[in-house]
Amino acid sequence: MEKRIKKVSVLMKQILYWAELAVGGFFTLGFVSVTVTYISEGQELGSILIGVFMSILTFLVTRNGFRGSRLISQYKKYFAILAVNGERSLERLASISHVPADKFQKQIEQMIKRGYFGSAYINYDTMSLVLAGDELPQEANRIRQVQNTQRYRTVVCQACGATNKVAEGMIGECEFCGSLLEAAEKDNAE
Repeated sequence: MEKRIKKVSVLMKQILYWAELAVGGFFTLGFVSVTVTYISEGQELGSILIGVFMSILTFLVTRNGFRGSRLISQYKKYFAILAVNGERSLERLASISHVPADKFQKQIEQMIKRGYFGSAYINYDTMSLVLAGDELPQEANRIRQVQNTQRYRTVVCQACGATNKVAEGMIGECEFCGSLLEAAEKDNAE
């Protein structure tokens, strides 16, 4: 039940961030254009200052929406790594995520502060992420079940001739040249 509440909470935050982006962006453009008009028409200083203040305020709302939306995207990526890998060391998680360790730690701290990981915390003695409950083992089992039932086919890239594994019925990307590959029925099953 708590896991479902957390997912809904993260989804609601994501919707709120998108709304901040849209509304804040719209009003920022509006206030900036009104302020520019006031300046060009020689309006009184008070009106210009209100326009500048409102432009800054709506810009900050837009920036918060952008940062929050980006943080939720990172959370989803990190959660999947935690669920599948089981790794908790911040340094190794940063390496797996291809993010500098200090940036990774700051992002995790923000996610914990905003409640994305529930009652998780960072153990600064071991520099590891400590998660409460069993939410990740359950998610890891679900992801592993999907991975174990997925069938793969060996596909030869038409562009470079490299051999790649592609999930059956899916379109993949060549690991060497980036060309799109499709696992057709005529390919050899692996």
